[in-house]
Amino acid sequence: MQEWYSISYSVFLGLSGIFFTLFTVIYALIDNKKTTVNFLTDLRKQGQASPRQVADWKYWKNFIATLRDFNKHVLALFAISIIISAGFIALRILEIEKLWLTYLLIIIEAATIIYLSYAFIRFIWLYHKNMED
Repeated sequence: MQEWYSISYSVFLGLSGIFFTLFTVIYALIDNKKTTVNFLTDLRKQGQASPRQVADWKYWKNFIATLRDFNKHVLALFAISIIISAGFIALRILEIEKLWLTYLLIIIEAATIIYLSYAFIRFIWLYHKNMED
């Protein structure tokens, strides 16, 4: 069982690194596009925006909202991965081998995988929705 704890905490620690990287990349995209949106917002307020710029403004506002929504899921997955990894590290260090605890961790791992699948499917759906527009 200790070997399973070692493998699990390694996997979840690796996943937390991936989620943190993904979070920062998405945050950088949001921050970059906010500059564009602010510029287009100023043009709209001054009445100098062309129809194309108004359409771009609407598109980028929607795009930023989509990325923010997705980034919330990525941040939640990051937090879950850190917590699970810390739990497995504690079990490994303290050499705790309780059968009920193992079943609980399997259920938590399965729930995490289901949530990860949900977030990925939602991202793919939003991607296709945005590409249709």
